[in-house]
Amino acid sequence: MKFFLLTLVAGAIGAGQHNLEAARAAEKAGQYEAALPLIEQALASTDLTAPQRADALILRAQAEKALGRDEAALADYGRAVAADPKSADALIARGVYHDEKGEYDAALTDLDAAVALAPGDEYAHFDRAVALSHKLRLADAVAEFGKAVALNPDDADARLQRGIALLLGNDLDGAIADFSRAIAIAPDTPEGWYQRGYARRLKGDYAAAIGDQDQAIRLRPDYGDALLDRGVDKLRLGRLDDALPDYDAAVRLSPEDPTPYAERGLLYAAKGDAAAALANYDTALKLRPADAATLQLRGRAHAQQKDWAAALADYDAAAKADPADPYTPLYRGEALAAKGDGAAAVAAFGEALKLNPDFHDALVGRGQALGDLGRHDEALADLTAALKLEPRDDITLVDRGLVNDAKGDHAAAVADYSAALKLDPANPVTWLNRAVAWAGLGKLDKALADYGQAIRLGPDDPLAWRDRALARAAKGDAKGALDDLAAAIRLAPTEAVAYLNRGSLRLAAGDLDGAVADFSDAVRLEPDNADAWVDRGLAWQRKGEWARSVDDFSEAIHRRGQFAAAHLHRAWSRRELRQPDLAIVDYDTALRIDPRLGEALDGRGEARIEAGDIAGAVADFDAAIALNAKDSQAFVDRAQARARLGQPQGALQDLTTALGLSPDYAYGYAMRGAVYRELGDYAHAIADYDRAVKMRPKASDYRVWRGLAQSYKGDQSAALADFNAAIALKADNAEAYADRASVQMGRGAFDAALADYAVALRLSPNDAGSYFGRGATYFVMGAYDKAGQDFDRALELDPSQSYAVLWRRLSHDRGAPADPQVLARQAGAVDLAAWPGPMIGFFLGRVPETDAVGAAAKAEAKDARGESCEASFYLGEDRLNKGQGDAARPLFQAAVKACPSAFFEAAAAKAELKRMGK
Repeated sequence: MKFFLLTLVAGAIGAGQHNLEAARAAEKAGQYEAALPLIEQALASTDLTAPQRADALILRAQAEKALGRDEAALADYGRAVAADPKSADALIARGVYHDEKGEYDAALTDLDAAVALAPGDEYAHFDRAVALSHKLRLADAVAEFGKAVALNPDDADARLQRGIALLLGNDLDGAIADFSRAIAIAPDTPEGWYQRGYARRLKGDYAAAIGDQDQAIRLRPDYGDALLDRGVDKLRLGRLDDALPDYDAAVRLSPEDPTPYAERGLLYAAKGDAAAALANYDTALKLRPADAATLQLRGRAHAQQKDWAAALADYDAAAKADPADPYTPLYRGEALAAKGDGAAAVAAFGEALKLNPDFHDALVGRGQALGDLGRHDEALADLTAALKLEPRDDITLVDRGLVNDAKGDHAAAVADYSAALKLDPANPVTWLNRAVAWAGLGKLDKALADYGQAIRLGPDDPLAWRDRALARAAKGDAKGALDDLAAAIRLAPTEAVAYLNRGSLRLAAGDLDGAVADFSDAVRLEPDNADAWVDRGLAWQRKGEWARSVDDFSEAIHRRGQFAAAHLHRAWSRRELRQPDLAIVDYDTALRIDPRLGEALDGRGEARIEAGDIAGAVADFDAAIALNAKDSQAFVDRAQARARLGQPQGALQDLTTALGLSPDYAYGYAMRGAVYRELGDYAHAIADYDRAVKMRPKASDYRVWRGLAQSYKGDQSAALADFNAAIALKADNAEAYADRASVQMGRGAFDAALADYAVALRLSPNDAGSYFGRGATYFVMGAYDKAGQDFDRALELDPSQSYAVLWRRLSHDRGAPADPQVLARQAGAVDLAAWPGPMIGFFLGRVPETDAVGAAAKAEAKDARGESCEASFYLGEDRLNKGQGDAARPLFQAAVKACPSAFFEAAAAKAELKRMGK
């Protein structure tokens, strides 16, 4: 406080005055006990005037106050006022006493009176201004300090104090002007430099603030506040190591003051040394246990370490220490949001807003938490309210953009990001977010432009490179996408996501080895990422490495547990490994996880077909159709099963329904063509194949299947053209070579047929059908030993080939002998009830000829596949083997006439007739 003892007016000095001067000198030397008897003697004399007596009483009150005798001091101040009611000094002295005691109203009563008595007294205005400052009547205080300054413009103390009042009123420029004037008047006063440095820090001019604190410390090396503030300024400039000695010095100077410890904790937190930060906060709280601000700081440090329990405990203590502070529930909400407890975070932010409804940060925090919970409309309401409070807050605009994007309102998101970029065009994250929103609107060129800007501003952000890669891939720029992902990997070689993205691109481009390498890196970096294991499993599938894919899908299931998609993928691989029973187990599990998974029902039905459970397959397809009556694949699959059950009309109905649902489903037309072909309706079959080929002109298989229908129809030229086209499209299509061979054989081009069978068997060495076809060709050529060998091989590969059993017996009869037990075993492996089983039974002597012929007619009536013409050939062979050539000839002639030219029986019948001379 600014209070000066007034010197006496010069004049004659009596005993009382002499003692008064001696007491004044004693107090000036700090000898308060010695001063008191001198003052008593002065007051006991009769030579003091009323003003002098008031001065003596003031002097005694000052001594008593210094000695801790507050009641006596207050009484003497009162006596001084009574001794000279017109003494401004007495009122000022008592007013300063009240102010120091925190009795601001009483202080102002005295100081108001002093100003009224002595309006030209600088000190009355000064001390009144101080009291007004303590009452936080800052505008009045500034005005009162102004009066003191007007009375004495060179009073550095008045300038300094007015600067402090202006500072408290947030008039930083005015405060700096006053501090600068105070420094000019009294440059050796450290307080002026300190206060100006503090004001400059509040303006964000940290370098200038550090310069001022340097001067304050130069003048007063033990100035703890200046050292602490200089450390804070250095921290704000990122000069962390340079700041630490200042914090340490502040702690050494005031080891019992908790503030330097708390501030040093902030420095260590900024340095990333959480343990040191917590140690400093702990010390500060030992010195001041219930300090809410320090508890908040410690809570935030615990939250940075993800020690949520400790953080929340600190926030609980802070709320207890200061229940009215809205920052405590704000920080609690931030911790809960980071912990992933969005609902609790929303409640905490709500508590902060109850304490301060206009709390911008709490509105933003709650908006973000609501957005994370998918409560988009509520989130937008909070973020919009926050922007009304701070319209130029670009970060909150970005937050609102994120919520709009998540809601699917990409246009609104673009508007928010654009507004944020007007406020801060140098923020790469905002450019990145707007790029994502443009991509959501399908405006890839705009997205790519924004990604480019984000990368220019933040070239070290791998996310920008990764996201631009996705946009480039969507534009068809695979090379650019791969280049971007390579850059992302260089920037963040330990993050799996870029490897996953690049692996997916490589997989789509057919770079299977590259895809496997990338997915392998991903699982190495994130072994608990079940999706990465699935991705690599899919790549193994594309490579045909089914066992490896099973291993990866199994690992994905181990990592995640309830993972229906991984079971579906593993089921497919197990089917390719000829493990339909294991595949069915996977489909069962997938359906337990998600009973409405139609894809699993379809897959299980297909696996049941492979396992021979056709009825069970139909039941699955029925269930898939009941689940989704628009599942065209389920109708196609059920059609296949019905065809296997001998229900071609049901199969046709299903395929027609499937094509009604999916008119562009080329495979559906091909399947229906196959059913028509099996029914002998070659015209409809070819019409369906034509549509399939038109839709998929590069599909080699469709050409093969149409060629078969053309061949059965008797148009071998058209058939040959289709097989040639199929081979041109896919040179490794073994079926095309085998089917072309059958046409070549029917035309008598045996060498060409054998050459095609050789290629087919090289491409598919375990194909029983190609061995049978080549065996039939050798038979027609009369090479019965070779024929018998091929039929034997066909039956080793597929014992259910009943035609191979029959032709092996014919080869045996024509000079390619076989062990009777082998022949019997071969016959025992086939169904003798289904055609041509009855004809095998006839050759075995178990079925009468009439029954065998009747079985052929019955089968042909059902499916029109030419069984009767086949029977004619086989009966002709029976007659020929018995030496009944005349009886055999008409049977062979009937077979040639009735059988399609591509039938092996037709070609063999022609050969037999030729060998017989006709």
